[in-house]
Amino acid sequence: MSENDLLPVRDRAAEWGLSDREVDVLLSLAKGKGNRAIAAELYIGAETVKSHLKSIYRKLGVSSRAEATARVLNEGRFDHLARVDASPPIAIRSATTGGVTRVIAIGELDLATAPALATELADALDATDDVEVDLEGVTFIDSSGLRALVDAMRSTTDGKRFAVVRASSAVVRVLELTGLTDHLGLSPTSA
Repeated sequence: MSENDLLPVRDRAAEWGLSDREVDVLLSLAKGKGNRAIAAELYIGAETVKSHLKSIYRKLGVSSRAEATARVLNEGRFDHLARVDASPPIAIRSATTGGVTRVIAIGELDLATAPALATELADALDATDDVEVDLEGVTFIDSSGLRALVDAMRSTTDGKRFAVVRASSAVVRVLELTGLTDHLGLSPTSA
């Protein structure tokens, strides 16, 4: 994403009531970065990132990373990332039980929808040490969707677990073709 691609977001920041730093955080968020990565990129503390996110959520009228990213994408604030056809949206939800956060995605994972999954995964990995992804309801996945999964896997640190525990046949086929099945923790019995 070039600086020219970001001009529409920066131009409308005042309309949304966002400070320059909040725009920086929002843009990093929309790229799927977690709090620690945003803090490192912007040379600020993780608590400062959290504070900016709370302010951004309030100003955009959302309550999560995924909602903020989806709102930005859906309202054309990142028109260069949005698909022009009327593809079905992605539905992403997560729940934490017993220290395990399960992120469930339903729909198509593509250039337009992968950032929402990336932000939900980053949020889950920031909050818990054990993240499971259920992609059984995903009907299509492209390289953007794969990247969201691989980036989440790579961002896990010692003591954290990230695994795809269920996937549709379409997703399994792509994971097998790319050699990612074992890396993402998907076993043949869970596919």
